[in-house]
Amino acid sequence: MVGGVIPAAGLPRGLGHPMYDPLYEAAVRLNVPLAVHGGSSAGLGLDLYDSFVKILVMEHAVAQQIHFTSYVLDGATVRFPTLRMAFLEAGVGWVPYLMERLDEKFEKLPQQAPLLSQEPSHYVRTCPIYFSCELEEKILPYAISLGLEKKILYPSDYPHERPTLEEFLEDVPRFRARKGLSEQSKKLILRDNCIDFYSLNPAR
Repeated sequence: MVGGVIPAAGLPRGLGHPMYDPLYEAAVRLNVPLAVHGGSSAGLGLDLYDSFVKILVMEHAVAQQIHFTSYVLDGATVRFPTLRMAFLEAGVGWVPYLMERLDEKFEKLPQQAPLLSQEPSHYVRTCPIYFSCELEEKILPYAISLGLEKKILYPSDYPHERPTLEEFLEDVPRFRARKGLSEQSKKLILRDNCIDFYSLNPAR
């Protein structure tokens, strides 16, 4: 297997907690990445909603942010600086917001993140943390400008949710024709970052 998946639902602690260290140690020893996937409406207050579409808007992104905040502030990136970790199926738009917010709160309360010697966004930019995007996200160029160009992954999600193969086949040509992104960024997102995350060995 080229990697492992951690469900974002039903975990007793945030993913920065030391209880997960044996898993992280094994992943580093085996040189395989881990990916956080999915969300859960349990405990997020989403029982206030009366339709699934409202829950779907929130559950993946909120669950990912909960675990991402723990992963960074609890110092998992310091304890396991080479562990490749991805946060999948929530887009990348929340990442710039959370990078800025983490830095702001860390500046006020650095003693509550004692393993961090630099601002949280430094670890997001320099450690092997990856994020899937949505290919049409308008915020994608801004996310890339924050030093995330080599951390954003193509989100095929195949064969989930969409009824026909043709709908999936339109994604890549549409993205390659997109304005405002360099050809280098497109190549990284569609191919090279995925190769690096999963340690694949295709002919380049």
